[in-house]
Parts: sequence; structure tokens; C-alpha cells
Amino acid sequence: MAPLKDQEQWMKSAKALEECLVLIAIRFTAYATVEGRNVLEASARGLTFAMADVFAGALLCEHAAWSEAKTRASGSDAIMASAAKVDRISAQRWCEQLDRRVDQLIQSLGNEDRYEQDKEMLFGLADARAHPAQQASPVSSQTYGEAKL
Repeated sequence: MAPLKDQEQWMKSAKALEECLVLIAIRFTAYATVEGRNVLEASARGLTFAMADVFAGALLCEHAAWSEAKTRASGSDAIMASAAKVDRISAQRWCEQLDRRVDQLIQSLGNEDRYEQDKEMLFGLADARAHPAQQASPVSSQTYGEAKL
């Protein structure tokens, strides 16, 4: 089977996937040179989600292309043809919206409030369980990650 970007019905989706990977690389690299380590570590989840969205899109496209090839090879099975069409439409719709989702994830990387929220989400409950007698204090004065699970 030819690569997706060489198949006419998949050119737009393949281009969207490639553009999102380039967007991730450019934005995160530029961002990594400006921001401090703490913010970068907190931003790793956003980067991972952005890459996972692109990977999911690639898998959806690959599966849909495989489904179409299988349908062409097996002849005129109406159920297989309908399933292949649904696979193709689903994959193409995913890729149509991919750039907006990835851009939104990348833009949220530098949000300082989000960094504090991520720390609270990751370490707040563990710290509260380790030190139940302490009263809650504002997020900015708490120490995170010191509790042993």
C-alpha cells in the first residue's frame, strides 16, 4: 500500500498530521528556550497530549486506508464498503480539527496558573494524606511532592 500522503483522498489529512507535528516541534522548542525548568516539566503533559492527538489521527487514517484497501480487494461487499466509508470520514474529521486542538494545548503550556494547578493535582492529595493534621494553606505556600505514597 502506498504511503497515505501519496493517495489523493488522504493528502489533506496527511498534510494536517505533518503540519501539527511541525507546529509541536517549533512551538515547544521555542518555548523550551524561554521558560524555566518548572514550567517545562508541568508542560510535558500538554506536549504529550498534543503528540497523542497527532498519533491517534495517524492511526485512524492508517486504519481507514487499510479498510478501504481490504474492501477493494474483496469485491463488492456492501457492509465492508459502508464500514470503510465510515472509517475514512471519521479519520478525516479527526484531522480537520486536529490543528485547533494541538494549537490550544500548546498555547496553554506557558500559563503560570496552570502550572500551580498541575502541581496541586499531582501532589496535593498525596501531601494531604501524608500530613492530615496540617490545615490547608494557599497553594503558593505549599510544598509539593514530599509525601511518600
